Formats: sequence, C-alpha cells, structure tokens
Amino acid sequence: MYGVSIWLPVLRNVYRVLSSEYTPVVVGSQVLYLTLREPVETKNVDLLIEDYNPVRVADLISRALNLEELRYEVFKAIAGNLVTHVFVPLTTGVLAVEVMSRLHLGRISFSPLVDEILHVNIDDFNCITLTPEAYALLQATRPGGFRVVDVERFRRVRDRVNWGRVVELARAYNAVGLVLNFIRVVGVDVG
Repeated sequence: MYGVSIWLPVLRNVYRVLSSEYTPVVVGSQVLYLTLREPVETKNVDLLIEDYNPVRVADLISRALNLEELRYEVFKAIAGNLVTHVFVPLTTGVLAVEVMSRLHLGRISFSPLVDEILHVNIDDFNCITLTPEAYALLQATRPGGFRVVDVERFRRVRDRVNWGRVVELARAYNAVGLVLNFIRVVGVDVG
C-alpha cells in the first residue's frame, strides 16, 4: 500500500496526459483524499473512462511517467467492462493504474451517479472525481461484499459523509439493504 506522497504525483501526471484525449473520472479510494482531504493508502489508482482505446491509454500513461518499459494487461469482463492495468515501477514495488470503462453498477453517463461528479483542485491539480457519497455506494455494493479496508476508511470520515444521500443513491439501484448494512458496520446511526 502506498500513501498520498507516492500515488498523488502518479495520478497528477497520468491524469494530465489522459485528459488531453479523454475525460477520466477518479473513482477509487483517492476520492476520499481529493474531496475530504483524508489521506488514504492504496495499491492502485482507479480511473473511469467510458470509451477508450487500451493501447492508446497505456502509451499515454507510459509517456506521462517516462517509463523505460511498458507493462500492462487488458481484459474484458462478461458484462462488457474493459479494464486496463498499467504497472508503474516504484523503488519499493509496483503501483497499478487501473482504467475501467464502467463501474459494477454500470456506466456513469446513464445513471444517477452522473450527478455525483465533482471538479476538484488540489495544489493546482484539477481533476474530476466522484463524491464521497457515490464512492460509499460503490464500496457498499461491491460484488462479493465490502472489504475491511473500506469500513476502516469510512470510519475515519463518517462525520463528513452525507449518509442520507448514500441511502438515496442506493434506492436508485435497489441496494438499500446492502448500503444500510455497510453504514451500520461503519458505525453510523441512520435511524
């Protein structure tokens, strides 16, 4: 797991280059730092680009980071999600930049999540990201269930998330039970 001092410069450089040709949206744990300034450790940087060429994206990321060797993988899930992992070597391991064409709840552009997109600026880094409420919905409804790390992250920010909004979003996806369970485990009383 890598802290903000490692992943933020990678995200900044990758985002700058990708946004010259695409409209990437930050959708991973980095959302909590970008929106709430809550430091998170992560093993990858998650970006959503609904329509993209995986070879072009890998080439752009390689150029942005001046990689001497480009290592990446591309796969397509049964539901049509195209996923590209570009592996970024660090002095202490590898950070993956994951680009996906849809979320497990579908495409943002055709969903209630389209209203959960923010433009943020941190230290002259402008990007598009999800709201913390949308990120909470995604983690609560993960295929296979939410993870311990997600609960721990949201416990640290539970007083800064609009949990009522998370429940509203869950209604649109018929996922209220999953979300209420996640909220209870996080330690929030929603009544």
